[in-house]
Amino acid sequence: MKKNQKYLLGVILSLLIIISSYAAYKNYETITTERVSAFKTWTIQLREDIEENININECITIEDDKGQIVENNKIILEGNTLKIYPPEDGYMLDTKYKVTLNENIESIIDKNLKSDFKHTFETRKKLNDKDKETQKLIAWGLGYNLEEQVQNDRDYEWYIDQCNTGIHSKDNCGPSSVTMAIKWADKEFKNTAEDARNTLQSKGGWWHTDDIVCYLYMNDIDYKKVGIVTSDKLMNALNEGHILLMCIDTKYLNYNQNSEQRVGKFHTNSGGHFLIVKGYVIVDGELYFTVYDPASRNRTYNDVTLKGKDRYYKADELVESAEEWWNLFFVIKGLKDNAESEDDAN
Repeated sequence: MKKNQKYLLGVILSLLIIISSYAAYKNYETITTERVSAFKTWTIQLREDIEENININECITIEDDKGQIVENNKIILEGNTLKIYPPEDGYMLDTKYKVTLNENIESIIDKNLKSDFKHTFETRKKLNDKDKETQKLIAWGLGYNLEEQVQNDRDYEWYIDQCNTGIHSKDNCGPSSVTMAIKWADKEFKNTAEDARNTLQSKGGWWHTDDIVCYLYMNDIDYKKVGIVTSDKLMNALNEGHILLMCIDTKYLNYNQNSEQRVGKFHTNSGGHFLIVKGYVIVDGELYFTVYDPASRNRTYNDVTLKGKDRYYKADELVESAEEWWNLFFVIKGLKDNAESEDDAN
């Protein structure tokens, strides 16, 4: 929507609230002339706060040019601001729609709209790259609007599913996570998680954080331990280009029953568990950390991606899971980063 059109819409909506207690008036209708995304989120600002007890979903309708009502729109009311999110699959392409705010909307000072307000828009003919990104965010259960993202990836494969790491695979989250960390730090590292298991605690059982320290030292990996765990500390380390190795209690991660979404725990395990944190995203104001969780156990999404790879855990859940188990984390620094630091020192 053009700047002057946005301003006009705000003015008209403000006028509706101002004059509604004095006289009836004709219906108002505005039109967005430029085609918009099929995943457009509409933000409508009213002059007065809306009554909290009102059922806002009954006051707003969206229909296409054939009169079909759009279902499953997420609508959020915060004071005098309405946010109308697109349906999960987006609006249909190359289609006209009309948003109607009906006269039942009531402000906290008991003023009603005495006529409907309508806004018409038309979607673009095809999805662009940003639309496809939004489509993915919604399908994965993250939300609608990506506000910030940091992902410390490599251009080669370094994820490990502990399921395929030998006879002690059920207990190999530690060997798998530390091997992932070393493979990320050193592209030339060829050892496997099974090699790590055979090096330390070869008879089986859980690895502990001391085993992680020992194996990192044995392989000349630069690291440091940081505590107490907070979202800010995790983000700061990730912003510096590092990855993190954590030991958490998965009891405090909420299980997501939706098999295709990528938010929350995908398994029902509880108790101590090692994993890698490789990045974060902020979507609709919510912070998630991106993890390489080795507990995939060959479970995949429909696109055959292993479920532990690029999983998103809510920040508050991940922090609590660390607080309740081991309230520190390892910061893993890549060998390339080490070399650059030495050059800077010289």
